[in-house]
Amino acid sequence: MVHPTRRVLLLALVLPLAACGSAAASRPAISPSTLAPTPIDRLPPAEATALLQLAAQSGPIESNASHDHDTVTLASTLPPEEQARFDVELRTAIDAAAQFLTTDAATAVGYVQSSLQLPAIGTHWIKWSLVDAPFDPSRPSMLLFDQTTLHPTRLAGLSYWVRSTEAPNGFTGPNDVWHRHSGLCFENGWLARENVPSSTACAGQWLNGSDLWMLHVWVAPEVENTAGVFAARNDALCPPDRQQLPDVLKCSAENGNGGHGDADVVVPADGVYCHLPKS
Repeated sequence: MVHPTRRVLLLALVLPLAACGSAAASRPAISPSTLAPTPIDRLPPAEATALLQLAAQSGPIESNASHDHDTVTLASTLPPEEQARFDVELRTAIDAAAQFLTTDAATAVGYVQSSLQLPAIGTHWIKWSLVDAPFDPSRPSMLLFDQTTLHPTRLAGLSYWVRSTEAPNGFTGPNDVWHRHSGLCFENGWLARENVPSSTACAGQWLNGSDLWMLHVWVAPEVENTAGVFAARNDALCPPDRQQLPDVLKCSAENGNGGHGDADVVVPADGVYCHLPKS
């Protein structure tokens, strides 16, 4: 029997949850009349139900909808009260990450892998019942695992995916720049394609994406991100040059930041994406 991860198209290595602004992949057209919903037998029943509910609530993509934001200026310091709140929130996220250092620990509480390894991102494991819940730093709806063959699987970071009409009020301060992905087609819990125009072109669960906001938070103990806790990508997850891989699977200047971050971001000369709580 072919393992489920091997059934996902190579395109899933390039598009899923890593390139909101990239063009839709070239793929043979699917006639709506041939589509039949795929079963969701990879997900626990409660998580499958949550995905079905999200898909049922996802309306058509509006042709005039814009994912643009105003320019965001990141802060290198915060006022004392805000800094104190931020420190508590980030410590809460760090403590949450410590609970999910292995994929077994993630599976035990309902997270299910939804994508293969993406350069500078890792794999996405989703707990669907948390996607429609309010933002809570202690309850990430996604986990990012580094599952290359170069070392044992390790937690790389957290990802908060929140259903909201506007960017969530997440961590205190302006530095948590949220992003969105459009036209997501999940088949049996796997993100098969992105930028799918409508549910009629998806043989599974289709999500508009305009009301789903995502934030990567790099707080795993073994995978520091030198670009900052809220950076879109983590170069520690880039394949080494010695690996013989197609260009689309490498971290490169052409790949940019994977399209993450709808806002124009201005980083102060002495700033990073956020600073860690004081030890």
